[in-house]
Amino acid sequence: MQLLILATALMYAAGGGYNETTKILIDAKADINIVVKATTEYKEQVLQSLLEGKEGVEPHKDGVTALIVAAQEGHIGTAKLLIDASPSSIMCTTPTGQTAMHLAADFSQPNTQMVKLLIKRCPESVQIQDSEVPIH
Repeated sequence: MQLLILATALMYAAGGGYNETTKILIDAKADINIVVKATTEYKEQVLQSLLEGKEGVEPHKDGVTALIVAAQEGHIGTAKLLIDASPSSIMCTTPTGQTAMHLAADFSQPNTQMVKLLIKRCPESVQIQDSEVPIH
């Protein structure tokens, strides 16, 4: 069984920290703020793979953008490219309300350089819609 993966080329480049590829895709007008979601078929395939005991199965994270992926992986240069191309991408949220700031400030592996970049580029990124502060 081959798992279906729903993501964009830009997300793969951002998640890998491939700055040159990210820049090429941005210049080609890739949609920076597109939000991807796992299909029902994909979720069923992941569940089946886990039930079969397959290793290395990574569940898809619903509702992510290229910047959220770059922030989660700690790719500063890639994040700068994405923010330069679409400053509003900083405030995009996942279905659970997480922003790039949440993932950069994650208590298990905080990335202070990413947090500083996000604050510098968008000071209001330390606040989410309900006024909770995502950094501790």
